[in-house]
Amino acid sequence: MESSTETATGGGGIEVDPQLISNIEKLLNDYAEKIDSLRKERDKKVDDIEFDEEEDYEEWRKKKKMINEIYEEYDEKEYEALEELEKKLEKMMEKTGEKYEVVLEIVDDCELGSGMYFEQRQEEMLVLKIYKQKDVITVSAVFTYGCTYGEDYFVLEKMSVNTEPLIDEETTPFTQKLVNEIPWNFIRDEWAPSISDMIQELAIRERDGELEEGIKELEEKLTRGRWIYDFEHVLKALHRAMCQT
Repeated sequence: MESSTETATGGGGIEVDPQLISNIEKLLNDYAEKIDSLRKERDKKVDDIEFDEEEDYEEWRKKKKMINEIYEEYDEKEYEALEELEKKLEKMMEKTGEKYEVVLEIVDDCELGSGMYFEQRQEEMLVLKIYKQKDVITVSAVFTYGCTYGEDYFVLEKMSVNTEPLIDEETTPFTQKLVNEIPWNFIRDEWAPSISDMIQELAIRERDGELEEGIKELEEKLTRGRWIYDFEHVLKALHRAMCQT
């Protein structure tokens, strides 16, 4: 299964080096092959342990313990593979001569069902963030772990690249205040992307020296949509941030 790559710029304006992205994709594919190999090796060891209906409880418990130990052993090996990937990415970024920070972790793990008994799929998302100048390059990789007709596989299915403005106290202090003031626990998942887009637009305005115009535009948008209580929370957070300046 070949992976697909999507590239998008979210207003940061920075060009993403296509060779860098190609190199990152190769490392992610190598990682997927490593995990696929480890899981096949693990499953073979587990399958080699046979249970007999006539064996006593102690023997059964001994075999279950052996299986648990195998899973623990390979969980550790998978973690080591993830650490190895992180080191390779860091080494790659060092060669660019740019300032960077690599944040690497599996951030999502969800079960998916195809509705067909012979196929089971599980997706894992891995996110890499590269902080470059005043932008953040986010590489999101989706890996699929599945079983079709009894054959397991783990592959890199999709990779997306997005460039967004960096939001921090030094580069965009007002936008950072707004982010801190928003009660995120009250923001519903369906409205979070729209609110994030608004915040990014404000960050770009602030970074470009157009904060006053950016605040005015954001306030107008939130006021028009304040019937949505998520937007009302953000509007109140905006007013609190404005009072602090």
